Amino acid sequence: AEVLGEPEAKRKAQEAEAKRKAEMEAQKAAADAEAKRKAEAEEEAAQAKKKAAEAEAAKRKELFAAKGVSGRRGVAKDEKPAGAAKVAGGYFEGQTVYAAKDITVKGNLVVRNGMQGKIIGPSENNPVSRIAVEFNRREDRIQGVLNVVPSELKKGR
Repeated sequence: AEVLGEPEAKRKAQEAEAKRKAEMEAQKAAADAEAKRKAEAEEEAAQAKKKAAEAEAAKRKELFAAKGVSGRRGVAKDEKPAGAAKVAGGYFEGQTVYAAKDITVKGNLVVRNGMQGKIIGPSENNPVSRIAVEFNRREDRIQGVLNVVPSELKKGR
């Protein structure tokens, strides 16, 4: 076997080193391209999720949009006024209702059993199963609507 001369051995070592560096750079470029592709896919998924959430919010808002309850006099308390939209539990906007039990939020009493209220419409957060009710008096002294489930209400006396 012929012994390689020192300059040729150096050249071969340099070629091997250059080849190794080129392979490492190719691997790094491939990894960078994969990372970029992954990041773009994640961004695309995030945008699709945001778009879906916006569409759901718009759908809920449209469902909640009140048509305006007729302020006609002479309508019985549990009689449905013309144009009033139905909400969860068979109730309708503008209907007079009463709390069927003490209503609490996070353990704090908010509305006492029997307190009179008026249905404003479907809950903005959960229009399918909750109802926005404005009670005449709240124990927490906050003015505004309370989103309740139909089982927490009873129809006018």
